[in-house]
Amino acid sequence: MKTCSKCGELKPLAEFHRRKASADGLQGQCKACQRENGQRPEAKERQREYEQRPKAKAGRRAYRAANPEKSRASAATYRAANPEKSRAHHTAYRAEALQAYGNRCVGCGTTKNLHFHHVKFDGPAHRREIGGGGAVLAWLRANHFPKGILELRCRGCHARRHNSEKQHHKFIAEILAKPDPRRKTNVNGRVPDRYTEHVLAV
Repeated sequence: MKTCSKCGELKPLAEFHRRKASADGLQGQCKACQRENGQRPEAKERQREYEQRPKAKAGRRAYRAANPEKSRASAATYRAANPEKSRAHHTAYRAEALQAYGNRCVGCGTTKNLHFHHVKFDGPAHRREIGGGGAVLAWLRANHFPKGILELRCRGCHARRHNSEKQHHKFIAEILAKPDPRRKTNVNGRVPDRYTEHVLAV
């Protein structure tokens, strides 16, 4: 048992957080008092200031990279417990991202029904790596909205861009399937990459 230095109550040791620097290895204040301290406006402001420090941000990014499954599970739990806050964060992040990328379609110039298009058509792989939905917006924000990875397209231009890419790959596949005396296979019976690259560049 231990007496809390704030409320003065005698409580079990399990009611105190650990602290290596203390003689008994425990915090002086109980968990309930520390929670109460954390709810004060000045404490919240100090926490917000700390979270904005480069070292703190780097630490969070390193943890998420090392523990992707735990990070996604934790984020899902938070969203389920705080739906209103999650929607507000999503709306704010999306507005910030739209502004960073020009807030208009790169195809037709409209500002309505804007989508984030992966320039290299690697959206599925990117989402598998960092998570879908709001995770992409959070990733963009954390990486200062990098250029050349995503761009804004309206719904129509986005669909046409993906359809043209599909037709392009279909066209290449049909060319490679046809016999061509100029195309020589290597010892393994495969078409050399330089020929494929040349056709893709046409």
